[in-house]
Amino acid sequence: MGKTAAMARSPSAHEEPIQVRLDTRKDCWLAVSYMPWFQYDASAGQGRGIATPSKTPGRLRLKFSPSDLHIPSLSWRTTSVGIIPLPPGIAIHIHPQVLEGWMDEKTGEVQLQYDSRFSAAIPCYSPPSIHVACTLSTEGRIERGNREFKGLRLQHGHVVLVGKATIPATGHWLTDTLLQLPAQCCCVLSATLSFEEAGQHGQLQELLVPEGPE
Repeated sequence: MGKTAAMARSPSAHEEPIQVRLDTRKDCWLAVSYMPWFQYDASAGQGRGIATPSKTPGRLRLKFSPSDLHIPSLSWRTTSVGIIPLPPGIAIHIHPQVLEGWMDEKTGEVQLQYDSRFSAAIPCYSPPSIHVACTLSTEGRIERGNREFKGLRLQHGHVVLVGKATIPATGHWLTDTLLQLPAQCCCVLSATLSFEEAGQHGQLQELLVPEGPE
């Protein structure tokens, strides 16, 4: 029986919220406007939320609290283009405002609405923050330059969500000119999902069992 095997008791029938934890991983990617792909190590990030039954059978609603979401800044410690890190002294801080959506318990499909502000710390320059809002999905696919990324449904606790957004102009002439705003932003979020008391819900547990050795 596979990882999406049928279960006797669906967690959607469980009325109590299930605590859910999100841990971001090191294999994340980000591309903004004309710039190349940035490889981004988000392994220090985490967030907590709740999973509740959805009106759609077989789905759980996921909602993460912005105050409990920590996503590492893009800096020379976490971010590079190829083997070249961001210059020291430059950092882009991420301020999540919304992260919520749903997960299909049987297939592992996940879709999240993501809304965040990005503020840059640059010596001798104080640009305005930019706003990014997009749908991150395991069913997404991005082709840009010589790279292609596809989402990954929840398997062994691991999920990959991809999405695109249009970054609006800020109204700040220099920032809009440098980034050629409005422009497209592409995101690849690799993460681990874990659920408290998931062992009580057989099918959900099937999606979360760590992958064993080959």
